[in-house]
Amino acid sequence: MLLVAGVGYGTELKADGSGQALSVFVSRGWAVAINGSSEIDMQSVGARWSRRWRPVGKGWLHGNPTLSVELIPYMDFDQDPRASAPALNLVYEHRFSPAAKVHPILRAGAGILYASSDVPPGETHLNFSLLLGLGLDIDLSQRWQLAPEYRFHHVSNANTGPINPGINAHTLILGLTLKMR
Repeated sequence: MLLVAGVGYGTELKADGSGQALSVFVSRGWAVAINGSSEIDMQSVGARWSRRWRPVGKGWLHGNPTLSVELIPYMDFDQDPRASAPALNLVYEHRFSPAAKVHPILRAGAGILYASSDVPPGETHLNFSLLLGLGLDIDLSQRWQLAPEYRFHHVSNANTGPINPGINAHTLILGLTLKMR
């Protein structure tokens, strides 16, 4: 399980939820190799830039489409041997109920990382990631927002190595965003 806490700010976020946001985050948790051979502790530090567009859709699909880029200059895998990796993720987010105080969120994304040693051990330095998350943006005030999320995160070499065992993480995320108007 991975726990992430983040702080950031938004610029010119409008009443309809559109605008830009910048966040920073740290994480710590664990993942399991798909073949069950090992548990791997993970931690990271990163930043996310997001662009939210005006709401689209009708009924329960009404919400802000959002595109985010996550730059993670430091991701550490506590395995034998230890590995660190920079990572880059491109994430699509749909933020439902833009006018409400609680906004359900659906996230899906993909990324790439290049580790200092094989992840998991005996595999490749180059890995790819897929992620799928469900969360909430909870308005605490006009300036503060709490953002709990569950995220499934898969990391593997996408069959670029001799075998492809991969790593799966069930992730709990807790973010805190400061919106600057």
